[in-house]
Amino acid sequence: MSASTRKATSSYIRPYAAQIASIAILQAIGAVMQVLAIGMLQPILDVANAGYGNEYILSNGLFLLGLTIVYALSVALASGMSSRVAARVASDIRRDVLEATLRSQNLGAAGDTTTFTLTCLTSDAMSIQAQVYMMFSLYLPVPMVILTMVYSTCLISLSIGAMLIASMLLVTALTYVLSRRASKFQANRTKGQDLVTRSLREKIVGSRTIRAYSGRDHENAKFEFISRFLGLNTKNVVMSSYYLPIFTTAFVWIFIVFVYMIAALDASSSTVEPSHLMIFMQFTACMVAALAVIPIICIQTPQARASMERILAVLGSVEPERPRSERREDGYALRVEGASLEDEYGRMTMKGLYLEIPRGRVVTLTGMNGCGINELMDVITAFRVPTAGTVTVCGMDVAASDPSDIRRAISYAGRQSGVFHSSIRTNLDAEHVHDDDEILEVCRRTGFIDYVEGLQGGLDAVVSSSFMSGGQAQLLALTRCLLRDAEMYVFDDCFFSMDDRALSKAVGAILGSCSGRTVLFASHGMTTVNVSDEVFLIQNGRVADSGTHEALLERSAAYQEMFSKRPRTISC
Repeated sequence: MSASTRKATSSYIRPYAAQIASIAILQAIGAVMQVLAIGMLQPILDVANAGYGNEYILSNGLFLLGLTIVYALSVALASGMSSRVAARVASDIRRDVLEATLRSQNLGAAGDTTTFTLTCLTSDAMSIQAQVYMMFSLYLPVPMVILTMVYSTCLISLSIGAMLIASMLLVTALTYVLSRRASKFQANRTKGQDLVTRSLREKIVGSRTIRAYSGRDHENAKFEFISRFLGLNTKNVVMSSYYLPIFTTAFVWIFIVFVYMIAALDASSSTVEPSHLMIFMQFTACMVAALAVIPIICIQTPQARASMERILAVLGSVEPERPRSERREDGYALRVEGASLEDEYGRMTMKGLYLEIPRGRVVTLTGMNGCGINELMDVITAFRVPTAGTVTVCGMDVAASDPSDIRRAISYAGRQSGVFHSSIRTNLDAEHVHDDDEILEVCRRTGFIDYVEGLQGGLDAVVSSSFMSGGQAQLLALTRCLLRDAEMYVFDDCFFSMDDRALSKAVGAILGSCSGRTVLFASHGMTTVNVSDEVFLIQNGRVADSGTHEALLERSAAYQEMFSKRPRTISC
């Protein structure tokens, strides 16, 4: 385990140092009680052979029973506390992974972020939880039990104690070497888990599409291949890290039993003393039980290490917080000065883009698919930083400002409506800063009130995207956007599911609610061009032309072609 991985793991465990100390004390008590209980067998057996009374035997038996009860209670309490600590550590990890994913400015930094995060939140966090639980409930008692057993054995025979130490070193070395083979399979197994998660998400979310284009056979074949890949690597992990350590432990068991039986032979009579044999066998059972944990450690630790490294990859994808820069009050809501942007595939999606939007203006950005508008929206909302040039939003340089400051200055409604499985009130006003009258008033302006009043419970009705049409979900997102008090309102291609009546009412609500504020429409269509003060035509990552809708229709052949193919506009 690398130093960074150890440091990250210890940072999650350190807050529970007091509970861990209590667990260690309980485990130590349990180890001592175990040795004392085994030692009590000797006087009980000797007293019985010497013909002492039943009362003496009973008193020793009761004392042995008391030691056993104390041992059982200490182990049970330690196991319960270990379980609680492990659950809290896993909860802390899940919280940090989720927060890091939400705070990440580059949502594609770790590949398929959603799939990667889901695996981290489920199987990887569970692996860490299992490792922490086993570390304190199972691993922690091992050195205590081994030390006490070795000490007790050395009191009987120093040579046997030395052989016992040698056998422990042997089983540790063998299991470590053999289980190293499993480490290389752990990465492939977690990759297989990612593939299974992604395939399930595609099959569930895209179930209608799969049925529509008869892609069931293809999807099933792909899922079977992924399942075989995961199963093969899981089998490799099991075969290389499970059976061989068991064989090693069985060998040590036979070795220890053989040594103890020789030690139990009386030198003069060459017979086995029953009391000695019983004591030795009890020590043997405890020792082998402790040694059997060593292969488990060698199996579980590589898996937990691989999981923690994946979790650290998610946590490391969060960019360091940028210092808050002074706002530049120059009268512009948006200034893009020579901005270029290279995507994950090395393509330049923005190429020296220049545009300026004064405050209080209504502007539409339009262009064909792949023109660079989507990437510009990511930069404006501070989810990307331009490769070259500068983008200033409400006086703040995107590359030098805290993204949260930029997002507080704008209100955004995008292509994905973002309907959460919660009440309509929470969907519209998650921070609960508006009363019901204010919320309902904005709903009336946008036309979303028809949907709200049609639900039993009104604003308290619990909704999700599964129970809403595309147009209803977009009206919810638009209403949420208008409820925010912002300097600039951005509507990113969020009208495509609305009918003409709903669209006209929604745009009218935007223009009325945002009077005197900056409104930016981004669309591959022509819906809002005739209600905009200025239209920017984007082509190949640059501004090809700009002006009013009428002016562009007169002088721009590219704009005329777009308008002729997509003539849908609204009038408010």
